[in-house]
Amino acid sequence: MTQNNHTTQTSPLHLTNEQADLDEGQFDRQLVELRVRAINYPGISRALKTDEKQMRKRAASTWSRRTEQLRDEGIALTFERIELAMRQLANAVHEGESKAIDQWTKLCALENQLHNTAMKQHDKQEHQLTLKIVCGIDMEEV
Repeated sequence: MTQNNHTTQTSPLHLTNEQADLDEGQFDRQLVELRVRAINYPGISRALKTDEKQMRKRAASTWSRRTEQLRDEGIALTFERIELAMRQLANAVHEGESKAIDQWTKLCALENQLHNTAMKQHDKQEHQLTLKIVCGIDMEEV
């Protein structure tokens, strides 16, 4: 007769054996769903059966990734809208209509400002990645 000893071990995702069937995305979605429902971190860690300290780190990382994703999607959408508006103005600009030229100039300035903002964010992310790789400093944990 064999005895089944059940021990709780954590994976690199800090999930218990009971959560082994949850992939990283499912875990993050559940974490976000619970937080949106105003569940506090101790409550979330109990619900997801994970260590609160590790869950807090995971939550910060998840929020950071989601914020970056939403920002990137918003920037891409804004670029598409600017391009559409510029295409609609193109003929009027070529014909020399002053209102169209003014609008075109404003759209170019907006596009340039948005591009600069996106590049600054990209440079910041590259700098953080360099710090993490070269110096071993993870800015999300600082």
